[in-house]
Amino acid sequence: MLWSGKNGISPLFSIVYVRKQSRWIANGGFRRKREIQREHLDRLVVLPLHFSCVVMDNWYFCKIRTQHIEQLGKDWAAQSKTNRLVKFQKRWFALKRFAQTLIQDTNFRVVQLGDNTYMRKAITIQMNGMGVV
Repeated sequence: MLWSGKNGISPLFSIVYVRKQSRWIANGGFRRKREIQREHLDRLVVLPLHFSCVVMDNWYFCKIRTQHIEQLGKDWAAQSKTNRLVKFQKRWFALKRFAQTLIQDTNFRVVQLGDNTYMRKAITIQMNGMGVV
């Protein structure tokens, strides 16, 4: 778990994941990666850190995790596998095909954040296994 701020990236927690079959696991001491991640998020909320969004790669992107993040009152942004199915205009498409062709139907908007200008495109779609995103 890392924190990114004005002074760069700093580690917040350092817990080594150990496989269930490892000789280093004491009785009842095994925790799955997703359980460790959930505990980290819970601990972050009680720390004096002011954050509003959790960013994750596609390995952590699942409905259970995004629901937990939303229950903590935080937004999330996630990378997704390109073969994940999304529903657009009553048809299912692989995310890669959707991004390459169908996403062109919507326009970009200019967004000003501080001194920086960005192009943004937001689309609400149904994602297989996730619901509406």
